[in-house]
Amino acid sequence: YYSQIYMQWKAKKIKSKTTPSRKETNGTKVIRAFPPADLAKESEIDATGNLLLSDKTLIVLSYDSKVAGYDVSDPKSPSKRWTIKPEDNNYIVTARLYKQVLYLITRTNIQINHPCPLKPVSLDDNPVEIKCADIYHPTINVPVDSTFTVLALNPSSGRVENKISFVGSSNGSIVYMSENALYVTYSYDGDFTKFFSNFLTEKGKDIIPDWVHQKIQKLTEYDLSKTAKLTELQFILETYYNSLSNDERLKMENEITNRMQDFQKAHQRDLEKTGIVKIALAKLEVAAVGDAPGRPLNQFSLDEYQNYLRIATTIGQSGFGMFWSAGESANDVYILDQDL
Repeated sequence: YYSQIYMQWKAKKIKSKTTPSRKETNGTKVIRAFPPADLAKESEIDATGNLLLSDKTLIVLSYDSKVAGYDVSDPKSPSKRWTIKPEDNNYIVTARLYKQVLYLITRTNIQINHPCPLKPVSLDDNPVEIKCADIYHPTINVPVDSTFTVLALNPSSGRVENKISFVGSSNGSIVYMSENALYVTYSYDGDFTKFFSNFLTEKGKDIIPDWVHQKIQKLTEYDLSKTAKLTELQFILETYYNSLSNDERLKMENEITNRMQDFQKAHQRDLEKTGIVKIALAKLEVAAVGDAPGRPLNQFSLDEYQNYLRIATTIGQSGFGMFWSAGESANDVYILDQDL
């Protein structure tokens, strides 16, 4: 049992004829909780947010994205020890406290003109710098727009004891921590151009001329982004459609749409992916990377058991237009080994 509890509160400004106005305040109260007969307020801290307690240090993750550590060894007189705040274009995703180590996860929007070195946060106005060569990236070609950084902090001093950075997507990032590892996920769309080429091979050889299909197949081999390929795919199809009459074009589009429905149902897991980065807590290094079809809902969609990661995902939430219908969603559970 704790001898103190820490309670957040927010007093809103009140105005009336009989009650004097009160200034809007935010803070955390330190309350003596045991024994219950001696319940009383010990002191107040002028900060509020999510709270973590490490020994005699109270960590406040403020709603304005700042993180501060307070010495509460004397509950009647708490004092601020350190403050961490994100630098420009950086965001604090979440934090975890495990075995007296504070793990702070940040996200940095990638800047094309100045991608690195990164300075995700500053400790007492001293920026933490990360060099370009210290940033991990996937070995497969996936779209990325953010750099995630995991900082292992000493809760007492706020000092950064270790750190690791890797690129990913800001879309639906989820953080899950087990006893031995930290998992960070990011979701991304599959390659629709390859998907459509496979559809033509399996279902559409008799409705699209060979020269159109060959162009699309060749397009899948180009070293281009998925977005660029999708734009080129639309151009190839539009060029062909413009050679048809209005009736021929309408018949073609309807035929493709009808045949796509069954193919989409059988292969929809190819178009929604979640990348998973496993970070070993012992040395704070990337232990494995992997992926699973679909998108997890939240941190409770992941669970580790005997070095196996279980992840629950939902399929059927993305759309690309172009003969693509929403269809029915599906839920899956995947089990990945220690190498993901």
